[in-house]
Amino acid sequence: MSELTDNWGAAPTNAFKGVNPEFTSQKDVYYYMLAELKDAASKIDPSVSGMSDKTKNVDIAYQMNWDRWVRYANSMRMRLAMRLSEVDPAKAKAEFEDAVSTGKYIATADQNFAVAEKDGWDGLTGVMSRSWNSQILSETQNNLMLGLGGIESEDQLPSYLHSSIKPANYIGMKFEEQFPTKTNSPSTGYFLDGLPNKIDPRAYKNFYIPGDKESAQFEPWFEVATDEEMKRKMKYADGSEVVVDTKFTWSTYPIGEWGTALARNEVRGNAAFAPALAKQYRHSTNKRVFFGSWETYFLIAEASLRGWSTPMNDETAYNQGIQESFEYNGVSSFYSSYINSTDYSRVGTSVKYSHTTEPGNTHVMEYKNPKTGAISTVTINYPSNTIYKNGSVKNDKLTKIITQKYLANTPWLPLEGWNDQRRLGLPFFENPAVENPLPNLPNLTSSNYMTNSIKNFPQRLPYPSNFRNSDPNGYAKAVGLLGGADEVLTPLWWAKQQ
Repeated sequence: MSELTDNWGAAPTNAFKGVNPEFTSQKDVYYYMLAELKDAASKIDPSVSGMSDKTKNVDIAYQMNWDRWVRYANSMRMRLAMRLSEVDPAKAKAEFEDAVSTGKYIATADQNFAVAEKDGWDGLTGVMSRSWNSQILSETQNNLMLGLGGIESEDQLPSYLHSSIKPANYIGMKFEEQFPTKTNSPSTGYFLDGLPNKIDPRAYKNFYIPGDKESAQFEPWFEVATDEEMKRKMKYADGSEVVVDTKFTWSTYPIGEWGTALARNEVRGNAAFAPALAKQYRHSTNKRVFFGSWETYFLIAEASLRGWSTPMNDETAYNQGIQESFEYNGVSSFYSSYINSTDYSRVGTSVKYSHTTEPGNTHVMEYKNPKTGAISTVTINYPSNTIYKNGSVKNDKLTKIITQKYLANTPWLPLEGWNDQRRLGLPFFENPAVENPLPNLPNLTSSNYMTNSIKNFPQRLPYPSNFRNSDPNGYAKAVGLLGGADEVLTPLWWAKQQ
């Protein structure tokens, strides 16, 4: 029900009764869900036992472990309560404090709400298991991870990759004609012809390096036959070309309308030539996580930062959330160095919780001329996230919490990342490129692409046409409860940043 309302808005709370359901406002849906979760948790008796293994196996999440169901109910209450923090803060605080005060929430990895995937074509099949879905690392996530935590790639990668690691102040080969320029992504226009010097250690665990066939993360679906095929062309308007070797590189690109650059870039859009989702998520051999222990702690951190009553302070919870995520991804050896790092990411955020010094507006990096090989310097902007505090802040505590929550929830919970971005404007999302007008985003133009706005990002899904056609009266009521048109850019009730 929460996924339904967070995607569309107004939704029914009473359905499947043989008649068209009555739609209610998103506020009413949230109040209903919070009440149901509290009621359910209160009625579970953890002392019930004596079930056979066959009976336990009917429950594919927790095998009839009642304590864990109670923990899941309370963690879900915390998640949903926090969603109301900007629009209904009194209700959010009361519900969150009541849920967290029980002490029964998802606190360790063995308590995660997760369901084993099953290969095939049924409801348990992995959602990322189709070879035609390339799932290339996004420019958004890459900008958040580059430099974050100060962990050097040399300490993360095997020795055969060390020669591909680039200096810390190197941004890549400059291709002004082959990438879009009208976007506020700080990385656009450059192809990183190697591996980053420093990057969040979860990056190499969740995404593979192009051409790295020896890695456990490498996905053979996107393997090319020879190293020669890894060499791609970058074409210029004057007819000249430059060949770039994509093997052992780490380069992403912005979404949007590229104009003439699209036809000149042979690297873009192919998971053989760009980092993409790692093998362990693609073959239905994993447990899909619907609620991880890390999220509980990031919720507590945000609640404490807001001054709500919590069982630990915000810094302790923040660091614990990172630790839970690092343990899940098998990178715990970097934890101590990571949480004490003051290095800035490409978007100007650091990890250390007490380090709230702003990075400034720009920093100087080096780039290579792809035709001559000459190295020059360029001033790179830290992007201004004008949705959040008018763009004046890049490294405050809330930005840190939500950035870490976003990274920890990757790849299982993209909806939660979207929810936080709609609720708070965090973490930083670059504007889509707008070399030519984007008909579905009329607010974004070639004159304002450096300014973020909620009008530049989808806010919801339109109701399906079969709902509009089969139940016109219900559809009319649902749309009336939205507070706007049945369109992608109409904000949801809890997205107060509208």
